[in-house]
Amino acid sequence: MARLAPITNKDQVAPKDQAIVDSIVASRGALQGPFTMFLHCPELAGRLAHLGAFVRFEGSLDMRVRVLAAMTVARELEAVYVWGAQTGGARRLGVPESTITAIRENHSRGIPAEDAQIVEFTRQLMRKHRVDDATMKTLIGRFGNDGPHRAVRQRRADPAHGRDRLLRHAVDDGQCLRAGGGVGRRGAKGLARQLDLPRHRLRGAEGRRRTSRA
Repeated sequence: MARLAPITNKDQVAPKDQAIVDSIVASRGALQGPFTMFLHCPELAGRLAHLGAFVRFEGSLDMRVRVLAAMTVARELEAVYVWGAQTGGARRLGVPESTITAIRENHSRGIPAEDAQIVEFTRQLMRKHRVDDATMKTLIGRFGNDGPHRAVRQRRADPAHGRDRLLRHAVDDGQCLRAGGGVGRRGAKGLARQLDLPRHRLRGAEGRRRTSRA
């Protein structure tokens, strides 16, 4: 059972904070996932949503680069909700199944060279909290001096990647999935197998997945 009740309707927050809920729904398409928990502190939720929207939807990096970085972060953090959302986006952008499989299975075989640059950069940052000179030089050569900063912010600033994972562990992973529309019981088990996760992490992940930007 979740330790905090998910907030899935703006009537659950004070009238003075309902505009924050409206802005999240306008940006993300629905009130789901981590925001059902972040909204216990509405001002925090609003600020994270604003920053995350800028990094993910309004920055200069193309969407393929963003989704590759997001998938890699999701895999490194075993963030099933984010993985499910980002792999769907990756397929719509034409990312090969071999690349998705390589990220899922923690190797780089079969990843096209330009995609591998993003995956390797993100893995280094996640695992070592630093990036080697050669990788940094490659990213600067490809994107300019602002490119690595954008990639770092893609990894760190969006609440859908790191901070929400810790929050979900605290309040109950399955409840966040359920409140956000979920991935379906069968789909949740499939994602667990894909990410090599024990099924108990997805307990209660029921409901139909909604079409929105996670």
